[in-house]
Amino acid sequence: IRRSGRPRAGAAPMRPWRDHFRPWSHRLRELTEIGLRVDGDRLDALDRRAVAAVRQRAEADHLTTAREAAEAYASAHAGLAAVQHGAVEQELAVVARSFYHFIGGWPEPWQVRTADGVRECPQCGDLTAVGHDVTPAAGTGPRLCYLVCSRCGEVLSGAAEFPATVRVTTPAEVACGEPFRLVVEVTAPADRAVAVTVGAAFRRQDLLRCRLDGITSVELPAGARHTLELTGNSDRDRTIPDLHTIVVLVAVDGALRCLSRAVWLRARRC
Repeated sequence: IRRSGRPRAGAAPMRPWRDHFRPWSHRLRELTEIGLRVDGDRLDALDRRAVAAVRQRAEADHLTTAREAAEAYASAHAGLAAVQHGAVEQELAVVARSFYHFIGGWPEPWQVRTADGVRECPQCGDLTAVGHDVTPAAGTGPRLCYLVCSRCGEVLSGAAEFPATVRVTTPAEVACGEPFRLVVEVTAPADRAVAVTVGAAFRRQDLLRCRLDGITSVELPAGARHTLELTGNSDRDRTIPDLHTIVVLVAVDGALRCLSRAVWLRARRC
C-alpha cells in the first residue's frame, strides 16, 4: 500500500537520525572537551548530509529518490564511524610516545562523588572496584567516571554512560623478549546495534622497547560480541624489567572508555 504516492522501501528514517546519529555526533564533539582530536569540520559536513538525506526521504515521490536518500544517509553514518576511528587512532599515537594519562585531559575543576558500594572490575571480574562519578569543567563538561579496583589499581576512566560491556585479559607477568597476548572483548547491548572502535598501546613504548599496536572498527549487531587479540612484544636485552602499562581505548557510538592494564615484564631467567 502506498500513501501520498511515497514508497515504503529504502527509507532513511527520522528515528535513527534522532535516536542514534545525532547523539553519536554530539558525543564525538564532546571528546574534544577531554583532550582528544576530532575533526569538527567533517562532523559538520556529515550532520548536514544526514539531515539532507532525511529530508529527501520524507519528500521522495519515487523509489529511486528514496534509495538515493538511504544511500546518502548510510554514507554519513559510515563517515561518523571513520571520525571515531581516527580519534581513537590519534589518541593511541599520543599514548605510544608519552607517559600521557587519560584523566589528565579532563577539564578542571572536577566535581567528584564517590559511589556507594562496589562494582565489578572489568579486568579481574571481582566485586572490588570503587567508582568515582566525575563532572568536569564545573558541570559543563561530559559526565565521566573513574574506577579503581583494590586488586588491579586504576582500571577504567571515561564516559559515565557507556553502551557496551568490555573485558580485558592479559598475563600478569611475562619474561622480557617473550611475546604475549592481550584480548579485548566488547559485547553490544541486547537492544541495539552499535559502532565500536577498539585499540591498545604501551605507554612510551619506543623508549621502553615494548610494542603493542592495534586498532579495529566494527559494527556490532544487538547482543553480539567482538574479540580483538593483539600480540605484545618487548626486547630481551634492552627492555627494563618493570611493571609496564598498556592503555586500551574503546569507543562505542562516540562514548569513550580507557582501561589501563599493567604487565610485569621480568628479566629472563638464565
